[in-house]
Amino acid sequence: MSAAAVQPPARHAAPAQSEPDAVEAVEEPIGRHAAAPVLVPDGPPPITAGGEIAPGYTVVQHLRRGEDYDTYDAWSHIHHCHTVVKVLRPDLVGDPRTKRGLLREAKLLRSLRHPYIVRLLDLVDERGPAPVLVLESLPGGTLSDAIEGYGRFPETALAHLGQQLGSALRYLHERGRVHCDVKPSNIVISAGVTRVIDLALARAPGPAPAEVGSARYMAPEQVVGGSVTPATDVWAVGVVLHEAAAGVRPFPDGVEDREATGSHSLSRTDTTHPRADLGRVYPQLLKPAPRLRSRRRLPVRVASVLDGCLLVDPSSRPSLAEVHAALDTLL
Repeated sequence: MSAAAVQPPARHAAPAQSEPDAVEAVEEPIGRHAAAPVLVPDGPPPITAGGEIAPGYTVVQHLRRGEDYDTYDAWSHIHHCHTVVKVLRPDLVGDPRTKRGLLREAKLLRSLRHPYIVRLLDLVDERGPAPVLVLESLPGGTLSDAIEGYGRFPETALAHLGQQLGSALRYLHERGRVHCDVKPSNIVISAGVTRVIDLALARAPGPAPAEVGSARYMAPEQVVGGSVTPATDVWAVGVVLHEAAAGVRPFPDGVEDREATGSHSLSRTDTTHPRADLGRVYPQLLKPAPRLRSRRRLPVRVASVLDGCLLVDPSSRPSLAEVHAALDTLL
C-alpha cells in the first residue's frame, strides 16, 4: 500500500454538548490525532511522509519530538495497519544512554499484558545503533484533548477514568515499576476505555534523579530527587483526577513550564534548577492544593480521598485501592 493511501483523515470539530460523557467524546485514533501542528523546535528535521522509518514501516506523519525521541504515525506493511513508532532523535543516534532508555521501555512493555496499557507490537534493529519501537495505534484521543474540549467530567465518567487508570498502575507497581510520568497527554480514552501510554520514565522504586518527569504532575519527591514509590504515581493520579473533575489543574504553572516541551528526560539531567529556585518552577512545593470541593461539589468521601493524593508526605497518601473504592461510590 502506498503512503498516499494511508494519509490520516481530516479532523472533525466536536459538537458542543451541555453535559458530555467526556470519556467517550474523543474518537480519533491517537496515532493520527492532529489537534495541533507538530513543532520541531530543535535538531535535524524528522523523516517526512512516505519515507521508510524501518523495513516494513512507512511514515504517515511525524507526531512529536521530545527531548530524547521522535514519534511517528507509520503504516505497517507487516501488520497491515497504522502503528505508532518511537525512535531516537537523529541528533541522538549513537548516544548509548538514550538508546538504553528506549530498549528499557521496550523490555518493560514486552513483559506487560494489561487491557489499560498500550501494547508493544515490534522492536526493530534491537542490536543496531537506532532501534525502532513499534506500538499499537490506539483509537481515541488523549485525556488532554477531552478536558480541553469538554471540560469537567461527569461523575460516572470520572469514576471509570480513575478506576481504569488505577488498575493499570497497580498492575505496573506489582511488577516492580513506578510510571513516573502520569499526565493527561499520556492517557488515551475511547468509548469509555482508558489506556496508559509512554513508559519511558518508568523505573524501579527507590532513589531517582531530581526533576525527571512533567513539571505540572510531578510529586514533590520527584522534584527534589527523593525516593520514588507507588505513592509517587498516586500524586499524579490525584492531579489528573482533580483536573478532570474541576476542569483546571490544582496548581498554577511555574515560571518555567517544562510541560511545553514534554517530560524532562533521564538522559538530560544537566538542566536541573538550583534548590533555592525550585519553588518558583514547581508551585506544588510552596503550598497545598485547594480542596477539590471548593471547585466541584463531589461527595465528601470522594473529594477527601482525591485531596489526600496530593499530600506532601508520600506515606500519608491513599493507596490506589482506596482511590478505587472511593470512586466506586460514584457508580
